[in-house]
Amino acid sequence: MKRLVVIALLFALLLGCSTLGTPVTRNNNLVQMPHYAFTAPADQGWHMQRADGNFESVVLSNKDGPVLFQMKFMRNVVLNPSMRAQPANVVADDFRGLEERIMIEQGVKRGQYQLKNLVKEVRTLGNRTFYTMTYEAVAGTGTQFAALYLLFPKSEGNDSFIVAHYSESVPPSFSLAKSYKADFEALLQGMVLR
Repeated sequence: MKRLVVIALLFALLLGCSTLGTPVTRNNNLVQMPHYAFTAPADQGWHMQRADGNFESVVLSNKDGPVLFQMKFMRNVVLNPSMRAQPANVVADDFRGLEERIMIEQGVKRGQYQLKNLVKEVRTLGNRTFYTMTYEAVAGTGTQFAALYLLFPKSEGNDSFIVAHYSESVPPSFSLAKSYKADFEALLQGMVLR
């Protein structure tokens, strides 16, 4: 099967940002992109980086001691015209399969990390269907607990979709005291597609 989508390697999954970006306050927490919009958590320690190009990417980061939390969003274009007519689940399965292969080829086989507890599901949040993939990437420098959520505007005939990625990067022998995954899911439920 031909490659369907432009891959941005999920924003360098295992690499943190060199800078966290601009602090998110009530004055700048409304994120509006050409194909989606959402309200970021304000005044809670989050920082934002935006790239307003074809990928319409936004990265929210929050550092709590040695733990880095990130919420990443981007628009992904379906390049193959025959795949645009396919149901969302077919495109989602292909995308998740490709992401898994990339992680195995570029991470696992190169000894960068081990991939554990990978699960692909279909989840409903509110009235929205998400195609998800959760996993752990375990390296000598720590573990990244991650969740990929794909949101399609329609059940079929999509020329693009939203890729959302949540991660908690934890150093070795450190126990996670909190999680922002519920906040991430609430943000996704309120996301507006255009």
